[in-house]
Amino acid sequence: MKVLFLENVLHVAKKGEVKEVKPGYAINMLFPKKYAIELTPEVEKKFKDTLKKEDFHRRELLENKHNITDLLDSKVFNFTLKT
Repeated sequence: MKVLFLENVLHVAKKGEVKEVKPGYAINMLFPKKYAIELTPEVEKKFKDTLKKEDFHRRELLENKHNITDLLDSKVFNFTLKT
């Protein structure tokens, strides 16, 4: 049975991984504790859409970071401290 892990499970999988597990393990351990859900085409599509959104957001943040660093590199800052 293929499942999508929603949480990290020690020695089994990390969050976001898709793995093949035995049906008994999935039904008795993973599903009741909400560690994983069964991988259906709808769940897989939704998961891929979420990954695309996260990737877009990550790229946008990186671009903004580069713009800010370029802006700050051109400035000179002087600080005076009382000792």
